[in-house]
Amino acid sequence: MTTMKKSFYPLLYVLSDIFACAASTILLWALATNLHITGKVNFISLSFFFGVLFICTFVFNLIFSNYYSAWEFVGFDEIIRITSSSFSTMIVMVLLQEFGKRFDIVYIPFTKSMIASTCAFLFLLMTAARCVPRASRWVSVLLTGKEKYKRVIIVGAGATGAYIARRMKENPSENGIPVGFIDNDKEKWNMKVCGVRVYGDLDSISKISLERAANEIIVALHSLPQNDIGNIVKKCTETGLHVKVYQEIEEYGKKPKGEIRDFQIEDLLFRPTVKPDMEDIKEYINGKTVLVTGGAGSIGSELCRQVLKYGCKELYIFDISENGLFDIDAELKKEYEGVYFTKLGSIRDKNRIDEVLGEKHFDIVFHAAAHKHVPMMEINPIEAVKNNIFGTYNLIKSCTEHGVSKFVMISTDKAVHPKNIMGATKRACELMVRSYDGTNGCSMCAVRFGNVLGSNGSVIPTFKKQIAAGGPVTVTHKDITRFFMTIPEAVSLVLCAGKRANGGEIFVLNMEQPIRIYDLAENMIRLSGKVPDKDIKIEIVGLRPGEKLYEELSFDSESVSGTDHSRIYVVNQEEKCEDRIAMYLDRLSSLISRSESPEIIKESVFEFINESIEKNGNDKEKLHAGIKIG
Repeated sequence: MTTMKKSFYPLLYVLSDIFACAASTILLWALATNLHITGKVNFISLSFFFGVLFICTFVFNLIFSNYYSAWEFVGFDEIIRITSSSFSTMIVMVLLQEFGKRFDIVYIPFTKSMIASTCAFLFLLMTAARCVPRASRWVSVLLTGKEKYKRVIIVGAGATGAYIARRMKENPSENGIPVGFIDNDKEKWNMKVCGVRVYGDLDSISKISLERAANEIIVALHSLPQNDIGNIVKKCTETGLHVKVYQEIEEYGKKPKGEIRDFQIEDLLFRPTVKPDMEDIKEYINGKTVLVTGGAGSIGSELCRQVLKYGCKELYIFDISENGLFDIDAELKKEYEGVYFTKLGSIRDKNRIDEVLGEKHFDIVFHAAAHKHVPMMEINPIEAVKNNIFGTYNLIKSCTEHGVSKFVMISTDKAVHPKNIMGATKRACELMVRSYDGTNGCSMCAVRFGNVLGSNGSVIPTFKKQIAAGGPVTVTHKDITRFFMTIPEAVSLVLCAGKRANGGEIFVLNMEQPIRIYDLAENMIRLSGKVPDKDIKIEIVGLRPGEKLYEELSFDSESVSGTDHSRIYVVNQEEKCEDRIAMYLDRLSSLISRSESPEIIKESVFEFINESIEKNGNDKEKLHAGIKIG
């Protein structure tokens, strides 16, 4: 509807109020005199009563904004305002009746109870008039034919499910009609929510969808236990219908908004996502000069977006990837040009790091640059050592030499009892962070991640490509498990940890129970509209070199304690060992310069971190274990 047409709404509602007041007056006259003009109830007194009634109604409707609401979406708030206006009108009319009766100045020839009845009828007429735009939406649905609208089953008959049903009823642009609810709460069965019946639980969704001729399912995530998501995906996709979800989206500085969207992989975490303390992070980042190494990668680029959003003074984006820097620059320059600067270089090159850090004082350095792919690093272990160990050492030394206030390194759960060279190099970096913390006033900490959903080269993009190609989807072992988190969660953890770091800590996120990769593959196939092992085959290919059946978030020798963030934990601090680190760095440097075999260099790294490849990753009791607190 155009703005011009909507500008006539107040006038139309004033006219409808005149009609409502006239109709109410006539009804009152009919009830009081049986349609006779007698005695004090005459044309003059009726006209006076109508005039006073309309003036009161008009004034109170102005006060309660009843002429300027969007009545296409009339709801409880609007009804309360009409009620307030009608009640206020009744009070004034009763007072005038009493005043006129006592002083014989203003005369209203009706009793108080009759006035109350008139105002009740007035309320009904005003409400009916204002419900016309909303009712017209349903009329338009009927006239255009319901067959043009999707018939929707809503999973979850709680507050969120009710909101979805109401939203679809009020707005034909949603292109859907709710035809039934599914909820596991038996107390709700056969009840109606927003006029839509609750039919049964998830086990009956296929039958109910068929009976109700549904062609779409919307899952109200906020109404359901997060650990039921896997079962929900299975049951919903078995219907063969298109499955969507409704979820609120939170953005810093903005009110949460809800959207109906396709199921995403993040919805399969089987746990609530971790929300950052945004005010806390803003206080930490606002006005700071920040450097992000690996700033063009999956985690690094999100760190760049977040620190810019939270108001950093200046951001330096450091990466070896020319193409990656080009892409992040193209993304950011429209909104943040002049606030950030791209710097091409490698953390292996200490002179280049010194050049960048020497440009000005940096408050925070986030270290996300690393070689991270386990199989690739098993093939190229020396490159893992050069980049991850010596690159991090270069950056730590340069930070301490240039007065950086805080250094936050991104580690991995693969650093705990590692079975591969990538994890071993990251464990060596953790030891360096602990040992060099506090040098020249530079506070240092590390943050351990699980697998990050959707990061470059991770299992999710791999599965997506395999499914798009028609399969097979390859899983290394049917029982293999991993901890998963989203990229925003990962960045949230980095920022929250940096805020809480006093120096030398290793932070971990409580990601609850690990997820079985086989289950993840099955659910991804189902979400693509296919049936696992029927339309798309899942193939077990065997563990790759350096791969464990499970990952861990803390060492057996470490105790884990909570922080003031409900999902972030810190492991106990180890003693510093600068001399031992210096000795092993000299040894590794010497082995590399002599072109020793990768096997010898790899053995030296595991000796450096005091771990055994043979012993790690074989304890089946840890297969499905979450983090242990205490």
